[in-house]
Amino acid sequence: MAAARRWVIVAVAVLSAAALAFLWLSEIPLGISGEWTWQRIPFDPGGGELLLALAEMAIVGAVLLLIFWGGLQRIAICSRRELTAWLAGLTAAGFVWLSAAQSVPPSPWDSGKIPFVVYYPGISGYFHKARYEIDETSRFLKDYEALMSEGDVLHVGTHPPGLFLLYRGLWRLMDASPSLCELAEATMPESVQESFTTIEANLRTRGRSFSSVDKATIWMAAAITQLACAATVLPLFVLTRLAAPRDAAWRAVVFWPLLPALTIFLPKSDVLFTFPAASLLACWLLAVRKQSVVLGALSGAIGWGCLLLSLAFLPIGLMAVLCSLAAVQVSAAGEGGDTAVPSPWCISRPRCLSGLTWQALLRPVIGGLAAFVALTVGLAVLADVNLGRVWLLNYQNHAGFYAQFERTWWKWLLVNPVELAFACGLPVAVLAVVSVWRSVAGGKGLALRWQSLSVVVVWGLLWLSGKNSGEAARLWIPLLPVLVWQLAVGFECSPTSTEREISTSSEPAISLRNPTDRNWLILLVLQMAVCSLTALRVTGFHFNAGPPLL
Repeated sequence: MAAARRWVIVAVAVLSAAALAFLWLSEIPLGISGEWTWQRIPFDPGGGELLLALAEMAIVGAVLLLIFWGGLQRIAICSRRELTAWLAGLTAAGFVWLSAAQSVPPSPWDSGKIPFVVYYPGISGYFHKARYEIDETSRFLKDYEALMSEGDVLHVGTHPPGLFLLYRGLWRLMDASPSLCELAEATMPESVQESFTTIEANLRTRGRSFSSVDKATIWMAAAITQLACAATVLPLFVLTRLAAPRDAAWRAVVFWPLLPALTIFLPKSDVLFTFPAASLLACWLLAVRKQSVVLGALSGAIGWGCLLLSLAFLPIGLMAVLCSLAAVQVSAAGEGGDTAVPSPWCISRPRCLSGLTWQALLRPVIGGLAAFVALTVGLAVLADVNLGRVWLLNYQNHAGFYAQFERTWWKWLLVNPVELAFACGLPVAVLAVVSVWRSVAGGKGLALRWQSLSVVVVWGLLWLSGKNSGEAARLWIPLLPVLVWQLAVGFECSPTSTEREISTSSEPAISLRNPTDRNWLILLVLQMAVCSLTALRVTGFHFNAGPPLL
């Protein structure tokens, strides 16, 4: 990188060191005392646990760096088949990293937390209700509106029925397939098996049973959640390709599995939501780009499925709409994004959403609305459930949470951005801010500029609304793919980036001798270190001295 980029590296290193010192060398509450705080994981300074954990993460990280670097060498010139292989490899690498990062903290915050988090209703509640309180799915759906009317402000009352149906369907699948149960049992780590033994013993004292089907369902649900999280790189790559060439997209999406919040909060459903969130945004913008009724309908179906799971997807939908409107508005003014100056993160001209007209939105909007309405009406006819009423009650119940649990709006307005920076890691946080700033302040690439502004506006409104007063690091996980997307978008449209000329050869010049490539690798190493040390120190679950009990 040239001098214009060196300050970013220095800022990342300094802020990362300061953040890690804050986590490890202080006991300042992580949040606001008396309202909500995250806990630190205790370590024995003389036990050697930390060094062993860091050594394991360093080994896994070194393997990942080889994959990241190898992909960068090939990604801009390879065939689509090879590109698919690289993305599949990136998904597998992310899955391995997430598994390793969860295994290294001390018990009960290692992988052994998984059964406790999924099973006990005080932490999640979806499996528990699906397993013990749903006798007939049709009856459950028919009575769901009445259930929401009870006004629960925690896990049950603030969610549509999707997660309960997901766990119920998975349990029934495991119950009908002994071979899948055996596969699940064979892949459980020892720490997970020990946690299941603890749960079984607790239930035995209460005269309740805990079957192998229950264990298999919990473990497979956690595995699916982690796989969906790792696979988020697939729609995220498609999304970044709408504004950047292949190598720029690759440079951005490899940061995805390294975000600390993903490791800390697995296997919570918030982490599961990242894949449909990125898919919704990518599919909709692709539908607008291609002016496709079919892709619009697919976007509507994805959006409907998202809202069947959680209202947390509403900001994603709003971002998608504003980004497409911004692109059309800029194109209508005759100032498309194709004039953007290529940045050192790419070797070819950006592929922005440009050249669109207001009529371009008509076909995807028709397809999206048709699919959304058809699915809503279809569920009402088949299951006698009014989703519109359910969503309204979910929203009201979520608002009721803050009526029962004290939150100070202005304090969280200040704390939330800091918590978000820790959640995604200081390297990604700094790069995202710099990227958005360069995108918004750039003299060219107006389509990209207005899309970045759309993201900033939605995120700002979410902060100002006070809807995330506490637990922002967890509740905002579905929005984290947007930050990684902005890495590619912001750097791609930067008019001041002149470190690498557009290559005219068939082979991209990727080398450690190039400052851009070398510093990109440094940023990855810093993000790995921040992710490892944050996940080793912070827990997203209040286990206190031991696992929860019923």
